[in-house]
Parts: sequence; structure tokens; C-alpha cells
Amino acid sequence: MAHGRTVVLVNHDNVYEALYDLLNQRYLIKRDANGVAQRLLRLAIGSRSQLCVVHEAFKLVVVVEAAHAWARLDLPLLNRFEKQVMTAKEVLSRAQTAEATALADFVAHVRSECEVDDLTKLFAGFHEAMLASLVLCHWARDETEEQETVEEEAEAGAEMREAASNGISDTIVAGDAMGDAHAIAARTQQPPSSSAAVASASPSPSSSSPSPSSSSSAAAVARRSASERRLRTMRSQLAHIATPLAVWHSKTLQQLAHANRYFELHADLPAALNYRLCAPLEPHDAQRRLFLFATQSPLEHAHVALESVQAAALHLRVSMTQLARFGTEAQLVSEIDEFLKPDNVHGAKATDTRRKVLILQCDPVRSGRDLLNHTMHICRQRCAISTQSDAALLILLHLPPGTAHATREIALDFNEK
Repeated sequence: MAHGRTVVLVNHDNVYEALYDLLNQRYLIKRDANGVAQRLLRLAIGSRSQLCVVHEAFKLVVVVEAAHAWARLDLPLLNRFEKQVMTAKEVLSRAQTAEATALADFVAHVRSECEVDDLTKLFAGFHEAMLASLVLCHWARDETEEQETVEEEAEAGAEMREAASNGISDTIVAGDAMGDAHAIAARTQQPPSSSAAVASASPSPSSSSPSPSSSSSAAAVARRSASERRLRTMRSQLAHIATPLAVWHSKTLQQLAHANRYFELHADLPAALNYRLCAPLEPHDAQRRLFLFATQSPLEHAHVALESVQAAALHLRVSMTQLARFGTEAQLVSEIDEFLKPDNVHGAKATDTRRKVLILQCDPVRSGRDLLNHTMHICRQRCAISTQSDAALLILLHLPPGTAHATREIALDFNEK
């Protein structure tokens, strides 16, 4: 505060009550020996309080889930902030909004086929902004691929220009050495006539060239084609997170890619692991290192699933732990780093070539959405700096039917990583 920086608080419910004097801006003015005025505010935590210097440029930002804010935070605290709702829907462009609307129509059609009003019973983790996150994910992926294509084309063009430059230079040197215009023409595959060379280098005004209208229409066709391709892929991804109830009753879902094998690929944990990790049907799954599976089985049945994985003789080494047993972020990071260590870290050759998989069980009753999102963020960070390129982290989200005292509903977003 004294340096005028911006402080961002995330998941700090236990300190918000200490900020009321700060938010009320009840400043005490104090002048130092030079007569410069300083603004001070009192911060209190428990029985301890202290006056702190506050710079004029100091800002405080609190990031919290909207549902958590309305349900858990005190109204006087919320009233002291300028509130901005920021979800994936708020950052969509016009073209992205059109694709999100098309996906919403698709989901509505599936709901009408299933005759179920609650979309969380049809798609795991469904919420209002899920479709917008899916659209943003695919647009970001396309922009990355487009940027890579542009860079590759630029490199190829530079190589071609360099090669062409070297070829022209050699031709001129050879022609000058031989004193023969026909030798130059033979190397450049042009007639020796200088007028012909000029004509080839400078097309006449009557030669055909694409008009601006044809270029714009071609660009529009390309954008429409890319949008249709993205929509097909996004519908298939929604089919992947559809519940058995939805696939059983919806003919629309059954017609999508791999939907005819849905119940085979999602039968149990060994089938899902084989589908996603051992013999992936999706090309991008081969390089993926972080997965999230949702199941309606209770957390207590996981040991049976693990035994079935070991009995299935998959080319995997699977270990399992519960996310709720980690009391701090440091403990979770230590566990993940220990798992991601290469087997030959001490120079010994690894004898077990099976792919390592660490399953982190998550029960929404014990671990809310904030903890789940933060865990996925940590997993992505640790995988990015790990040298164990084939090790995988799998978050197993247990969503059995809830009760009046313990509902298991969680909102999930798509992420390109």
C-alpha cells in the first residue's frame, strides 16, 4: 500500500473483514519532518491492529466466483467495491458470439430430444458460460495454428527469394564470362529478346488480376468454412462430456464422431484410460499430459477401479491419491514434482517403459471449483517445466447423485491446454 501498487486478492475470504477501514477510506493524515502529508489507515487482524501508510495510487482488486460472492460474502463488503462480472461470454466477438449461439441451439435440441430441463444432467459440469469457453478455446487454437502457418510461409518465402537471388547472380556471372546472350536466356528459361524479358517482368495492364470484390468474397468463404469446421469439432467435444442419459436418448449425439462407440469407450476407468492415453482416437491427445475425467461413481469405489486398471494389463503405471488430503499448495506441488521426476534421474536406465499416470481424485463436496481450477493451473505449470515428457496427470472428478445436504454440482470450462 505504501508503494502505490495494485494488490489482487484471490480466495482470501479470511482477511476481507480486516479491510473495512481501508474500504471506508477513513484516512488519518500525518505530516513527516519535511511537512509532507501521509495518509494512514488502520488494518486489524484479530486483536492486533496497526496504522499503515497508503499511497494515492494504491488499488485493491478482489477476484471471486460470482456464485460464491452472492452466497458467502457479506453485502456491506460487496457494496464497497465497484463490481464487474467477467465471464467467457463477456469477451466474445461478434463472430464468436454467433458460434456460441449455434452451440446453444445444438444443446437446446439435445435437451428437447432427452426431455430433460436440467442441462447438468446431460453434460458434465455444464453452466451458462461453458459454451463461450469452448468457442474461445478453439479460436485461440486456430490463431496459434494460423500464426505458425504464417511464420512457416514467411520462412519458405525467404528461402525461395534467397535461392532465386543466388540463381540470377550465377546466371549473370556465367553470361558475362561467356559473352553469350543465348546462354543467359537458356538458364533463365526466357527467350533472348530483351523485349520478351521486359514483358515477363512487367505484365501489361490488360492481364487479369483478382478484383477486391472477389478477394473479399473468397475471404468470406474461408471464414465460413473455418467456422463450420470449428462447430463440427465443438459439437464432438460436447458429445465427449455428455452423460450416458444424454447419449442414450439423443439421436443427434449418436450421429457425432465416435458416438457409436460411446458406451464402449466410457464403460469404465480402464476403457477411458485406454481411449485417451494408450490408443487415443484424437490426434491431440497423444501429446496431452493433463486430463480431466468425470464419473458418477462415488469416491469410495475408486480402489475397485484402480484394481480393474491393473488387471486390464494396460501399458500404464497408475497411482492414485485424493486432492483433499493436501493441506497446502506446497504439499501438492511437492507430490506432483516427485511424480514427474524421470525414472533415470540418478543415471540408471529405466526398466519399466510403461507410461506413468497420477490420478488426483476430487470430490466437489470437499474440493470446490476454485480449488479444482487452481489444481489444474498448478498441474499445467509443473508439466511445462518437467523433463518427464510422457508422464500424465489425471484429475478424476466424482459426481455421484447428491443429496439435500451434499450436492455435487460443479461448473467446468474448456481450456486449450
